[in-house]
Amino acid sequence: GTIMREFWDPDPSNYFIAWMIRNEDFFVLRWGNPEFIREHIKQNTHKYVDGYFIGSEGYIPAADYSSVDLDNKSWTYAFEKQWLFYSLWGRLMYDPEQTNESLSRLLKIRYKNTDAAKLLAAYSIASEVPLKIASFYKGTWDFTLYSEGFLAPWPNGYDDGKSPFISVEELMRHETLDKDYLSISSFCTMILNNSDIDPGKITPVDLADLISDNCLQGLKLIHELKLNAEDPTLMSELDDLETWCYLGFYFADKIRAGVSLKFFIELGGEEKRQESLDYLEYCINYWEKIIQLTQDRYKPMPYVSFGHHEPRWPEFTAFHWKIFIDEVIDDLEFVKNMAD
Repeated sequence: GTIMREFWDPDPSNYFIAWMIRNEDFFVLRWGNPEFIREHIKQNTHKYVDGYFIGSEGYIPAADYSSVDLDNKSWTYAFEKQWLFYSLWGRLMYDPEQTNESLSRLLKIRYKNTDAAKLLAAYSIASEVPLKIASFYKGTWDFTLYSEGFLAPWPNGYDDGKSPFISVEELMRHETLDKDYLSISSFCTMILNNSDIDPGKITPVDLADLISDNCLQGLKLIHELKLNAEDPTLMSELDDLETWCYLGFYFADKIRAGVSLKFFIELGGEEKRQESLDYLEYCINYWEKIIQLTQDRYKPMPYVSFGHHEPRWPEFTAFHWKIFIDEVIDDLEFVKNMAD
């Protein structure tokens, strides 16, 4: 969207600006990444800024209507479930210099028998996944990206017209938000033209490798923490973090599938098509793992973008990862059926 610089250029003399930091990327899975929050505050602190509002436009974290009533549900309200999200933002807005050692005490108070530093590290790594999705897949306003569900419900750049789910075709053709990232299309074109790639740019292949490595590291920490986790609510938190990691694996291999698909489109040859198909097979396995981690803990739930104004996708009335398994499989069928 258009950046209206007139609010702060020139510096205002009779008002301050308070940033509205909207989270429309995740409503279900828990999140906590102090490194991102510190950097966000650092980048957005100016003499004309007098604070932040943190929250969502399309979601009110009151009654937790997404969670199944299991023994591990020790909370009533969604803000209680997402306690670390609010605690980290609140404490770091008050004092951005608070260290991870200090912040990990929040976890130690709640879970006395766990390694709090390791748990905060696992949170930070897993919570990178929606940040990477949103940096790579350009969204322009609230309903153009829902990272947690891998959805772009409203038209935003290339649109395959099939469903709100981000298909491999859309991912391949879409622009990036962070200009340090190369899109799949731009990257492949540069390779085909033998163009030099600025060493400061992050290629899709580099990004996929980074996400995979991070999520492997995150899974290792999560599995170590689960060995000694006795509190059922802690297990629920760890299951959320594991879900993020598998969404990261899914995203990484879908990027790789998109790169192979673009080369197949440009060059032909079954080798690149098969490469894309292999990655999409892995993607199906990762999505099935996401369903396994969430189907007994979370109900299908209302998602505001499906019913905003005139419903664009009338067949989709609720969100849950299991609802979109057919779209995940459709990626594979789409590449199989592409003409040479």
